[in-house]
Amino acid sequence: MTRAKRGTHRRAIRVLLALLTLGTLVIPPVVVATSGTATYSATWTALRMLALYALTVVFINIMTGSFRPLLVKAFKPKFLFRLHNTTGLVGFSMAVAHMVLVIFEGLWPGFQKLGPVTLYILTATTAAVLLRKYLKRYWRMIHRLNYVVFVVGLIHAFQVGIDLKDGGFLKGILYLYAVLVAAGFLYRLQLTIRTRLGKRPDPA
Repeated sequence: MTRAKRGTHRRAIRVLLALLTLGTLVIPPVVVATSGTATYSATWTALRMLALYALTVVFINIMTGSFRPLLVKAFKPKFLFRLHNTTGLVGFSMAVAHMVLVIFEGLWPGFQKLGPVTLYILTATTAAVLLRKYLKRYWRMIHRLNYVVFVVGLIHAFQVGIDLKDGGFLKGILYLYAVLVAAGFLYRLQLTIRTRLGKRPDPA
């Protein structure tokens, strides 16, 4: 493949992935707007929106981390690094904002069991990145608990999510996210195993 063709191929992949990412960001407001927003207060609408966006952005964060060794073929490593860190902080901020609204509604700390657990683990994984200079040996291990964050958050969404009660479309999207997260986990796991067997350098 010539350099020109490689460049065109990379640009096509960038555009496709950018459109898919933008598509995921459009889903939360569309779902909320089409599932009875008028019957809920503004606070509840914001609470739902923040919950869906937090889960969506955590999903994007996991994708940019899990498939980084592949994505660097289309994007610059510095861009991916910044995107990964930004989505992590934004997802955490949205989860905290969601928690604040839950408290405002008088539902904390017993808001259906797994909500607080999700936030506690997400706090730990976010703090591990921010403190990685001091946790040189352990921060990556803690950060990988983001897979657990997604799983627990997904279960929590199915437990209490108003928009999932009749939302066949949203359920399908979340199932797809779950499959992609599982694929990302297995991909990184096999890379880690191959690294420890000495077959290739650590891609991370």
